[in-house]
Order: sequence, then structure tokens, then C-alpha cells
Amino acid sequence: MNDKLKFLLLLIAILILWSCSESKKQTELLFEVNSNNYILSSAKELEHEKSIQIYLPKYNDSIMLRLGRDYPNGTRIEVLKGNHKENLIFSILPHVRFNFFDEYGYLNHGYYIQMSCIDLDKDSIAEIVVSIGNERKDLESFVFYIDESESIPFRYVGKLEV
Repeated sequence: MNDKLKFLLLLIAILILWSCSESKKQTELLFEVNSNNYILSSAKELEHEKSIQIYLPKYNDSIMLRLGRDYPNGTRIEVLKGNHKENLIFSILPHVRFNFFDEYGYLNHGYYIQMSCIDLDKDSIAEIVVSIGNERKDLESFVFYIDESESIPFRYVGKLEV
């Protein structure tokens, strides 16, 4: 085998390995939840909507967490409970310190959004935690209380400082 062919095969192997490592780069959660009650999306993955249904035993009800693009512009960080649907991004944007989003509301390249449902304060009532960041360098987590109320079932509580 001549040297040019060997070099070409080596280059192809390196490119294949690099592309595999890039596609699996973000496997670490932004916020540890110790359960499967979360969804995680990169900026690129938001092009394809992700959702998860989570049962809430306290209310004998369930919620749906949904991540995706919002049209015509922006990002959808949505929660559905009963007939109520809310894009939590409007409660998050006034409190962000980092430039997670561009001028159109799209998540910037290199950033991830994780929506989790977890009982943070061990009161048997789960909270919604929305974490946004690029691994653990620029990371912010926003907490929402889930209420029995049908009119305002999600209430912004505050930010977790990490």
C-alpha cells in the first residue's frame, strides 16, 4: 500500500472517531436528578422536539415537559398540566446572567437545556428545575413550584446558585 493511501485511510479513521466523540460529547447532566425524570437538549437538538410525561403522585396527575423550537422565533421550554400550557422561558429570561440565547431567542451553539422534575426540599411535592449551560462553566438553574391550581399551576421560585 502506498503512503498516500495509508495517510488517507488514517485521516478517514480519525475523522470518524472525532465525529463519534462530538456526537456523544454531552452525556453529563447539567443538574443531577438521580432519576429518569428529565430531558436534555443541545441547541441543535432543539430542532426536534423532545418531551417526557411525569406522574405526580401528590396530585394524582401528570405533567409533560417539552423542549424545542418556538415558532416563529425562539426556544420552547414548556410545561403542560391539564388544560394549562406555559412556556417557562418568559419567566427565565429576566433572571439569566449569561448569554444563553441570541437576539431571536434561540439557544446559542454549545449550550444545553435540561428540564427536570425533582423534589428538592423533600416535602413530597416535586419542583421543576430548568438548567441552562455549557457543561458546568456557564450554568444556571431555575426552580418552578408545581401548584394544584388550574389557573396558575407553575410559579417561578428562584434560581439555584451553583
